[in-house]
Amino acid sequence: MKLGVLALGLIVRCKPGVTTTYTVTGSNTVGSVTAQVTIEVNVAVIGEWLPADYMNQARYRHTATLLSDGQVLVAAGFGKNVLSSAELFDPVTDSWSQTGNLSQARMFHTATRLPTGRALVAGGIGGTQLSSAELYDPAAGTWTPLASARLSCPGRRQAVAHAARSGS
Repeated sequence: MKLGVLALGLIVRCKPGVTTTYTVTGSNTVGSVTAQVTIEVNVAVIGEWLPADYMNQARYRHTATLLSDGQVLVAAGFGKNVLSSAELFDPVTDSWSQTGNLSQARMFHTATRLPTGRALVAGGIGGTQLSSAELYDPAAGTWTPLASARLSCPGRRQAVAHAARSGS
């Protein structure tokens, strides 16, 4: 909720993305006047962070990748242990949904949206340093391990550089 102050000095609560109409009446010895005031709070204009729904799996050391359709893919990371699960955040519905699991649990990895709309996850740590990579297909909600992934120096920077060089 956002607070706004009307010209008459009233403090009102406005919910972002919702149009609210108020009827304001004022009077004095000369007479009275009634006016309708419509307030719409546009989240994009506010420029502030708003709370979102809770994820299905608490995690950190994960990646978050903006997909072509506007959803956000959150992959792997660390919860009580290294994770292979992935979730999608839909900003339109402010909700999380589970999607396919990676074939290998990892954290400290890198994720890159490719021009094809798929997401590449590479490197990281999954008990030991990983030199593997996987592709996420948003249409199918599935991950495919890349047999030809050869990251000579596993880790975030090296994985990104490799993906950029290979054009995957």
